[in-house]
Order: sequence, then C-alpha cells, then structure tokens
Amino acid sequence: MAHLRSLSRPVTVAPQHLLVADPTHFEVAYAINPWMDPTVSVDTALVRRQWESLVEAYEAVGHRVDVLPAVSGLPDLVFAANGAVVSDGVALISRFRHAERAAEADAHEAWLRAAGLRVERSRFHLEGQGDVLRVGEVLLAGHGFRTDVRAHAQIAAVTGREVVSLELVDPRWYHLDVVLFPLGDTVAWFPEALAPAARREVVRRFPDALEVSRHDAAVMGCNSVCDGVHVILPAQAEQLAHDVAARGFEPIPVDLSELRKSGGGPMMDMGPYYITAMLNLLGPVARVTAFGGRSRDRREIASGPRAGTHVPVEVDTHLAGVMEFAQGALVQITTSFDVRGHRHGPLELYGTEGSMTIPDPNRFDGTVELFEDGEWCAQAIRHGHGDGNYRGLGLAQMADAIGTGSAHCASGDLALHALEVMEAMHRSAKEGRAKEMTTSCHRPAPLAAGLGTGEIALQEEAA
Repeated sequence: MAHLRSLSRPVTVAPQHLLVADPTHFEVAYAINPWMDPTVSVDTALVRRQWESLVEAYEAVGHRVDVLPAVSGLPDLVFAANGAVVSDGVALISRFRHAERAAEADAHEAWLRAAGLRVERSRFHLEGQGDVLRVGEVLLAGHGFRTDVRAHAQIAAVTGREVVSLELVDPRWYHLDVVLFPLGDTVAWFPEALAPAARREVVRRFPDALEVSRHDAAVMGCNSVCDGVHVILPAQAEQLAHDVAARGFEPIPVDLSELRKSGGGPMMDMGPYYITAMLNLLGPVARVTAFGGRSRDRREIASGPRAGTHVPVEVDTHLAGVMEFAQGALVQITTSFDVRGHRHGPLELYGTEGSMTIPDPNRFDGTVELFEDGEWCAQAIRHGHGDGNYRGLGLAQMADAIGTGSAHCASGDLALHALEVMEAMHRSAKEGRAKEMTTSCHRPAPLAAGLGTGEIALQEEAA
C-alpha cells in the first residue's frame, strides 16, 4: 500500500489517497527474506478476503483507495508501498534489490504516469515507501538491506525535504516500514532492529516514541497506518492496539496473516548450526537434494509468551537431504521436529583413512573423537579456548580480525551460502529435483594451535 499524497502534507485527520495492488497473483514463489518459505502453501481465497477487509477498513474511515492491477509473475507486487516514493506530484520509482521484484518498478511507473505524476527513476537501490516514511516535515529513510543509503540524497533532491538516514541491522526487519510507523506527531517503533546511532536519532527527535514489543514487531505490527485518529494495524498485534488506544488513537485491527506467510521449520531452526559447521569442515556446497513432510496438522508452542497455544503446521517439519560439496564429499542431513528421541551423534564424518565424531554445534561443547587403527580416540583441543564454552569464539575472532585487518571466519559470504543451502533444501523437497547453488564461500582457516588462553589467530590457510 503506497501513500500518494501523505508524503506531501502533515499528518492530519483528512482522508488520504492510497494505492493498493490486486493480490490475484500473490504466492510465496521464492525466498528473499527470513520470513519467506516457498514450501508454505497460500490460501488464495483467504488472501482475497483479507485484502478486501483491509481496503474496506481504509474506505470506512474516509480514505480514497486506488488499485494497481495484478501482473502475472510478480507475486510481491501486492506490497505496493515498495514501488515508489511519492511527494508533491513527483514519483521517485524504486530500483529493487532482488531480481525477482525488478519488473515491479515498470508496473508502478506506468500507473503513476497515467495518474498524472512526474516520474523519475532512482539511480540506486531503493524500495519506495517501504523504506521512506514522513513524520511532520521530515522523511525518515531506512537503509542496510534493500535501500542503498546513496539513494537518500536523490530522495532529498526530488522531494525538497530533510531526509534522516536510519540504518537497519536485523534481516528479519529489512524495511523501515516494518520497524517504525508515524503515530500522530511521534512514532511507534521496534528499537532492536535499528543500529545504535539510528536509535539515538529516533530518541532525540521523538522522546515520546511508543516502543513496540518483539512479538508485535514479529507479526508486522509496525506495518500500520495512522491518519492522526485511527490506527489500522495487524489483528495479531494485540498489545500494540492496547498501547495506541491508551494514547488516544482508535485501533482498527485487520487480519493479514495470509499475506505475511512466514517460513520456519527445523531446517531454518537447526540448519544454521550444522550447515555452517560443515562449511567450515568441507568448504562450499555445489548442489543439494531433499525430501520433506509433516506428521501432524497442528503443533503446540512449547516456550515463550505463546507457550501452550496450538498453531497450524504450514511448513515441512521433517526434512531429509543430501549435500554434494564442491570438493566431492556427500553429506546426509536430517532436521526434524517429529522425532521423540534418538541415539545418533550430532555429526559424523567418514573418510578413506578413518571416521570422526564431532560434538553438537548447537551447544559448542563436547569431545572430538577419531576412529583409526580399530579404536575411537579422543582428540586434544589444540587452541587456547578449551573451557568448553565456544559461543563467543567466532565473535572474538571477528573482533580480532577487524582490529588487524585480516579475514574473519563468520563472513557474509559464508552466511549467505549457508542460507542458500537451507532454502534450496526446501525448494528441492517442493519441486522434486536437485538444486544447484548460485553462491559460494571460502572454507575458513582453522584456529592456530599452540596459543595461550585468550589469544586467537587463524592458520595462514586451511589445509
């Protein structure tokens, strides 16, 4: 949903002009954020009903709503706020970060030209009013995941307004409009998703800002619209509805759960530990294949504020796959929420000269054992961090690497490659065929042996 005039006037009770996109072709066809899982089915009839409820809620409080026609092959066009920044009769058309969404810009440009707006294209990655929000006479502009900070200067030039750059730091909250929304002359926000400097700037400008809980932020509570009197917000953001009412606004809950289909399951839960361990041991993966399934239609949440609540199962809860590594190794992996108990060791490697067991990378402790010459033998820890608590070891090595200007193990390339491996497992299970990797990474060098406690360094190169 895009505001066609809200960036060109102060927040008032007067009706706004909104652009929404027809959801006919909405589906989760790919994964470009941590919430998306292509294995999750979408109830298209429910999507339509929820979308119509949203439009009705806008119109019921006096807003004018126009509809951008659906385009086949552009499932995310329904998130119309991302298409442009609109101000004073000028539209700065987005340049989407991901290729899957790039053609959405053409659809927005065609509609906005026909509506009589002067159109300009962004020179840098920009995802419209997903990352640009007006509060008073100031534009708050996010960057870090989808929008390039260099686009902010062009936004300022096109709109003639002050642009305040706010850095986003959590990939789960990748747009500013899922972290913060205007609330009268202040804002409601989820501080954890912003960099420290951005947090300080928000507090300086809006000392009475309303803080949104993690739960409400996770159900996209900050993706709300306030017209100065009403706050149209996700129905699941119950505490936020209570809080805005306490400040004198009228909350209008709308259920949009089908339009925010989120992924998860055991692969996305456990995979980061085990797959990252394998990448450290064996280097990059070339391709994967997998099969998935689920043993029940509903599960009970075991912990957290919603413990005891039963929720529908919409992702595979048992995933079994094979990773073919670039250097030739084949590794089987099974992640499951459906196994009551087992006696398998977390990681075992089988080589031509012997076998190795490796402790659970989820706990970062335990003994490495090597089988050769007919017996298992425990291996001594040769680096100076042998107290069994290794959770901070990667961070310590990263800090040292930043200080010395050297490479660090937990690189962005490695993290991206691990994410692609996990996402490809789900796609393989859904499509019934092997998936080739499009990313890669260098195998990190091991820690140097023989250093004392508190000292950290890498070997010059991995064996």
